[in-house]
Amino acid sequence: MTTRRRKREPGWQNTRRLRKLFRRLPEESQKKVSARMSAYGDRLTVDAKMSARAMDIIDSGDMINSIAYKVRDKGSTLVVGPGAEGTAWQKSPWDNVSRRAMRMSIKQKRLKMQFFKAYWAEFGTKYRPEGRPFMGITWDSNESWIIRDIRGLMDKVIKKASGGS
Repeated sequence: MTTRRRKREPGWQNTRRLRKLFRRLPEESQKKVSARMSAYGDRLTVDAKMSARAMDIIDSGDMINSIAYKVRDKGSTLVVGPGAEGTAWQKSPWDNVSRRAMRMSIKQKRLKMQFFKAYWAEFGTKYRPEGRPFMGITWDSNESWIIRDIRGLMDKVIKKASGGS
């Protein structure tokens, strides 16, 4: 019996290479990228809260208040959304079988619940099938300038690290 390898999209390979490169950059350059990621997180957090209020998702005010961001992996990863600051999941928020999920603190359990509230608001439920997307709209409205800005920043950082000014 042969096993099939899961095909990945070509962008994932480049992301992994970029993270490896990022780890080898000088600490000063890593701090610049991390600061820029924090700025993106601030902007996306504000826009997500405004989108949630605009979509009239007022039935879960706790969920809107839990929208935050977390910069991980020394600045190479940005997590934005409800419950993001308490993310302790290794692979998926749906992973209820692992022991780590059973030992979550009360704060982590509350943040995980806020994540699920946001998921239900974004995609709908059995009783309210029409979703009220707010995170997708936030990303779509900011995606182009964030990608353009991070490419420009990474070009500068890589050029400086390779010896060019």
